[in-house]
Amino acid sequence: MPSNADYEYAVAEKKFHEAVTDLEKFAALQEMRSAAPKHKGAEKLRAEISKKIAKLKTKIDKQESVPKSGAGHSINVKKEGCGQIAVIGTPNTGKSSLINSISNANLAVGNYEFTTTKPEIATMNYKGTKVQLVEVPALITDSSKGKANGIQLLSVIRNADAVVTVLEEDKAQEQLNILLNETKEVHIKLNKQKPLIQITTSKFPGIDITGKNYLKVEPKVLIEFLKSMSLQNCNVIINENADLKKISEVLDNRIEYKKLLAVITKGTEKKIELKDLEGKEVKYIYYSKENLDEIKKEIFSLLGKILIYTRRPGEKEDLNEPMVLPEGTAVKEVANILHRDFAQNLKYVKVWGSGSFPGQKVSKEFKLKDGDLIEFYS
Repeated sequence: MPSNADYEYAVAEKKFHEAVTDLEKFAALQEMRSAAPKHKGAEKLRAEISKKIAKLKTKIDKQESVPKSGAGHSINVKKEGCGQIAVIGTPNTGKSSLINSISNANLAVGNYEFTTTKPEIATMNYKGTKVQLVEVPALITDSSKGKANGIQLLSVIRNADAVVTVLEEDKAQEQLNILLNETKEVHIKLNKQKPLIQITTSKFPGIDITGKNYLKVEPKVLIEFLKSMSLQNCNVIINENADLKKISEVLDNRIEYKKLLAVITKGTEKKIELKDLEGKEVKYIYYSKENLDEIKKEIFSLLGKILIYTRRPGEKEDLNEPMVLPEGTAVKEVANILHRDFAQNLKYVKVWGSGSFPGQKVSKEFKLKDGDLIEFYS
């Protein structure tokens, strides 16, 4: 690093050396060029950075034009029920035993590694709705390189809505790290949500940025970066702190984000600490025969959905057939689903569950919670 480089340059250079993907490296180089010293003695440095940027851009363009290798060798399990959960783990951690306990399945269980040799499908009943569980055969170090059919098995995770990992208590962090590293290699980010950033093409000329206060680089640096990615006309909406690395992540359409729950087996239920590769806590729950209802509840919550029960005045609700809706659904949206005319003639609604008191009269804008019972008056 040149002696006259300032702090911003040092930070950008550190990002470059820590970058994993070509897009992340490309973004870091853009920040390095922007932060590089501007005096005449740094001309060679700026020229070297520009050369690296041009070379990397050519490489990225070539990668985008070449069909993905192995694309025809993925495993796609058809989704059924209200959502699909991939159940993963390293060898012999108890995945099959867990699934047998919370579903209709009778999967083979053995006290030896690689008992499961192909994806196994089961159905978990949860309060009147069905969740599809897909057991993925054991993943190991270098699964992402094709070891033990790893590439095909990892494709099952890519297709799922969320992920449950089964870990042994004494080896939990070690096993989790293997799974996180292998999924990361195929651009699946577990325990991480998609950044709150939208980048869309625009029919109007130029680049419009909303949320500049969240930017950790100068807007002109972001504009230069987007133009270098052939985004000359676009709208950018930023709702969280963002540098060019995070922007490059948003532009990388290979990345899939999956919620993650760990189920801990073969232990004494002592308090442990589980962290992902970025140091963020991973939620976990212990497996026991007495804890199955709670495990089902946690698994269902991964889907980002709620169960709602409805009835008309004077009628009895059917608790065996709930409506499965996205979190944050409002009363008026439920009414529209039931019937458009019904929604237009709706006078008011009473709710049991998340209201301030049972039978509270609420507005059409009221946001429902899991387990709510609503009664319509028209």
